[in-house]
Amino acid sequence: MLLLRVCRIINGATKWVVSATIGICVLYYRHDVRAWYCLTGAIGNAFFSRGLKFIINEKRPVDARKKDPGMPSSHAQSLYYFATYATLLLYDSGSMIGIGCVQGLGLILASLRVTLGYHTVPQVLVGALAGSLFSVAFHSMGTIMVIPYLQANNMELFMIVVTIMACLAFGVKFVSRWYREREEQKEDKKG
Repeated sequence: MLLLRVCRIINGATKWVVSATIGICVLYYRHDVRAWYCLTGAIGNAFFSRGLKFIINEKRPVDARKKDPGMPSSHAQSLYYFATYATLLLYDSGSMIGIGCVQGLGLILASLRVTLGYHTVPQVLVGALAGSLFSVAFHSMGTIMVIPYLQANNMELFMIVVTIMACLAFGVKFVSRWYREREEQKEDKKG
């Protein structure tokens, strides 16, 4: 029981810790066009995940708290988007220990979704694969075309504005979903 409580606490904190870490890295340590581009990709990946859930429409495990579709796991997809993007950046710098740490952390955090009964193993694996593939494609497109174009045309500010707009759209989506889920929980308690 204690182990499950600890897993739930870690799982619940994951999105906030990852979001805060990315925010701090982008806003404080590395506020260049590459960091903003990575963040824009993360938001695109989140919308891609929602689209996949809508198309696949596979139920979560029977005892899962949420009732929305579980395929793919959005958490696993987001975690592996960042883990893969970080891996690509760390590979360029030759930090194999860093790559191992990032991938290990992604594996541990994604596996919590199965441990806690929120997703099946295939749902987490598909999420991890989708996030990784989106990350590789987005990183490659940025490295080859988008970032050089933005830099050559002095359009870094454009990338920042696009990212801020995407963050606002994502925030509105997140808050409206949170509010809807809260209202559904109130209705469930009444009924």
